[in-house]
Amino acid sequence: MPLYFAFDELMDPARMAQLSPQVKSLGQGRLPRHHLIVMSGARVTIRRDPLREVHGTLYEVPMAAMPLLDRRFSGASKIIQPIIGQGGSKRAVMHLLPENL
Repeated sequence: MPLYFAFDELMDPARMAQLSPQVKSLGQGRLPRHHLIVMSGARVTIRRDPLREVHGTLYEVPMAAMPLLDRRFSGASKIIQPIIGQGGSKRAVMHLLPENL
């Protein structure tokens, strides 16, 4: 099952469960060497920054739920990054919105 890193309102497991009840929270995670950018409309994305880190929630997401996340983040790039969580570093999918959106 793929791992997903949420750093926006989907950090709240209750919000993620509204999108897909089969998603399982694995607890907190962090993305080193990046920082959070708040854009208009309360949307967020991230940018590389060697001195900071982004905190979020790590989830196990069934393959069937991934298209729901893709549609929710229409216009976003889907990337895989190492996320530090309980038990060490794990590769997780995340959506990045363009900064000019």
